[in-house]
Amino acid sequence: MKTWVIVAVTAIVGGVALLGAWKGGDWWEIRQAKKIATEQLIDPSSAQFRNMLVGDGVVCGEVNGKNRFGAYVGFKPFLVSQGQHLRFAPDEDAHPFDKASWLGGFLNCRGIRRDQ
Repeated sequence: MKTWVIVAVTAIVGGVALLGAWKGGDWWEIRQAKKIATEQLIDPSSAQFRNMLVGDGVVCGEVNGKNRFGAYVGFKPFLVSQGQHLRFAPDEDAHPFDKASWLGGFLNCRGIRRDQ
């Protein structure tokens, strides 16, 4: 009986520790970023993700989704900051400040410092 109690307690403690590490890792941050990006799509169930990375206070990757005609529009880079703020890559005709700001966040996510 005493052995079973020790085994049960060990399993519970180990499970709680494993769950804490699993939830606190990059996987959890990526999951939250995917959720935020998916909410902005016309067809959330069509979301496809690739190249997901976690940087210093930012998660970045690429998302693809279907338009109103049911066709995929192509992968588009996006960022989600610590404040859960979603930003897609700016268009070519965007203001240079917007482009530079987005690029700074993207490089941060990739682990590249701007002064290098």
